[in-house]
Amino acid sequence: MEFFEQNLISTWPTTPIDILFMRNVLIYFDTETKRQIFEKVKTVLAPDGYLFLGVAETPYRIVEGFKKVAGTTNIYRRDQTS
Repeated sequence: MEFFEQNLISTWPTTPIDILFMRNVLIYFDTETKRQIFEKVKTVLAPDGYLFLGVAETPYRIVEGFKKVAGTTNIYRRDQTS
């Protein structure tokens, strides 16, 4: 297990990440920056990985390619169909 902090608007690692916690962070960015960050998340999140966001945060209407985990309010996975 490896833990690390990541500057969301800088260069990201290329190795697959199983779990990303970005709770209550994206609310501080404008829509275009959020889109860029979500695109980076799609490239590094492992196919079976999880993205944890704050309750007020969502990729919907910003970027395609994520689906909410059923029964949760803020956990997403990559949408393998898109």
